Amino acid sequence: MKFFFFTDPTLGDWILDALESRKNPPIGIVVCEEMSTYCQRICHYADRFNIPVFYAGQDMRSDAFVRWCRMLNADVFVAFGFGRKIPPEILALPTFGVLNVHPSLLPSYRGAAPCFWAIRNGETESGATIHLMDDTFDTGDILLQKSEPIYPNDTAGTLQQRLMVKGAELLIDVLENVPMWLRNRRRQDQRDIYEAPRVNSQHLEIKWCQSAVAIECLIRAANPHPIAHTTFEGLRIGIVEADALEKNHCFLPGEFQLDGDALIVGTGKGILKARVIQINPLISGTPSRVLWHFTRGVFDAGQARQFL
Repeated sequence: MKFFFFTDPTLGDWILDALESRKNPPIGIVVCEEMSTYCQRICHYADRFNIPVFYAGQDMRSDAFVRWCRMLNADVFVAFGFGRKIPPEILALPTFGVLNVHPSLLPSYRGAAPCFWAIRNGETESGATIHLMDDTFDTGDILLQKSEPIYPNDTAGTLQQRLMVKGAELLIDVLENVPMWLRNRRRQDQRDIYEAPRVNSQHLEIKWCQSAVAIECLIRAANPHPIAHTTFEGLRIGIVEADALEKNHCFLPGEFQLDGDALIVGTGKGILKARVIQINPLISGTPSRVLWHFTRGVFDAGQARQFL
């Protein structure tokens, strides 16, 4: 089965590991950004197997790109972590269509940030799906999917890593007999749709009137990036790691106090124990260290303060 591989250089390693284990290299690779440190392994892999690499640039509808895709005469195209929409003229080229690896149990969490939203919403299960691509994101027929538990300490980063590994394994299974999987594909159930839109700054704002459990979910969902945040004395403070403690307290929502190396914050229900905070990527660590640095050593650990 000759296939063509579309990927983001930051995510391609998982599928390359799986492909190398099965000795089934693609006949072409498309990446969506120019040469970077993330591209090095993909380019090394491509050189080893004499695979052409194309940088899609801004226009995948260009005559040159369409001709190149057609010239390779692949049976199927595969998208894995490819964050750009593939145009209809490319989708129509391969005999068996274009397959996508999506890190959720479609139709749940269609969109750009399924791991963030699954953890943010307190889900206990996610998964990986292989589906046919059509002219809208993540809506095509499902060929194969498999569930994966979301553990209480999972972050978006740890969950995504497991789902990418699982997705790569499922993709290898599908590539061994694409016609059979296509015959047994099923349409997505339109009753179970949840969207997973791209995350913006408003999604990352901590609302201290919410419960400590909900805030902890947001913090884990935004780890390792882009980091959930709050405001203190006009400065954005990122909270990287925290635990929800469901117990009685006398703090108002957003009111905080240092407790050893941790930061205890009142919420709408329970308290949040922040273990790692940051002002920027260069000033990150325990709350006592970060706040000492911010106030030049005059922060009063015994005084209650207020986040916005």
